[in-house]
Amino acid sequence: MGRFMSPDWSAKEEPVPYAKLDNPQSLNLYSYVLNNPLSGVDLDGHELAGGDAYHSAAGQALWAWLTGGNMGEAVAKYYASAQQQNTITASAKGSSVTYTYPDGSKVVLTGDHPFRDNNPGDLRSGHGSIGRDGDFAIYPSLDAGVNALGATLTGKYADSSIADTMKSFAPGSDGNDPVRYANTLATAVGVPVTTKISALTPAQLMTFHYNIAVAEGYNAAGNTARYTAPPQ
Repeated sequence: MGRFMSPDWSAKEEPVPYAKLDNPQSLNLYSYVLNNPLSGVDLDGHELAGGDAYHSAAGQALWAWLTGGNMGEAVAKYYASAQQQNTITASAKGSSVTYTYPDGSKVVLTGDHPFRDNNPGDLRSGHGSIGRDGDFAIYPSLDAGVNALGATLTGKYADSSIADTMKSFAPGSDGNDPVRYANTLATAVGVPVTTKISALTPAQLMTFHYNIAVAEGYNAAGNTARYTAPPQ
C-alpha cells in the first residue's frame, strides 16, 4: 500500500512524533519511508519516520556487496538493529576500533579507517556517528556507515554535479585527485560527470556508494574482524 494502516506513535506524548518541520513528508503519520516506498524500507515503523535515518534497500544491498557475506559471526554481531546501535560504544586505539555491545560482547576491527570505523566514505562527522578515530567518524555498523554516506550525498550534495561533489568530498588539499575521482565514479555509474547526485537512480546511487568505498580502501587487504562472546 505504501502507507501505514495506523498512525506512527511515540512512547512519550508528542503531537507529531519523529517529524521534522523542514521536511513536510515527515508530517504525515501514515506515510511510509517519507512517501518513497520504492527505494526505502522501514523494518520497525520508526526508522525513516523523521528522516534521521537513510535505511534504503540500496543501502542493504551495498552492505551485502561490500562484505561478500563471508565475515560470519563478527559481521552479524556488529550489524545490529537501529535500536541496539544507539547503545553501542566504540573505542579507537592505534589501527583498531573496539565495539562493545549491550550484552558485553565485543568486536575489534583492525585495518584502515574505512573498515575499522565502519565508515566506507571516510566521513569526518555526522549522521549517527558514535565516536572519532583521529579525524574520522566511527559508526556502529557498516550499514550505519553506508547510510551516513548516502545521507551525505543525497543531502549536502544533492544539487551538485558529480564533478563539483568530489571537489568538496575529496579535495585536492587532502591529497586526492577530485577530477580523476569524479571521472572514475561517473564511468562506473555510466553517466557524465555533470550529472547531479539527485538525478541518480537508487541502483546508480548504490554503485556510486560502492565505488567510493572501494576508492577509499574499505576492501583493502589486511582488514580483520575479531569477535569476543559476552561474559557469562
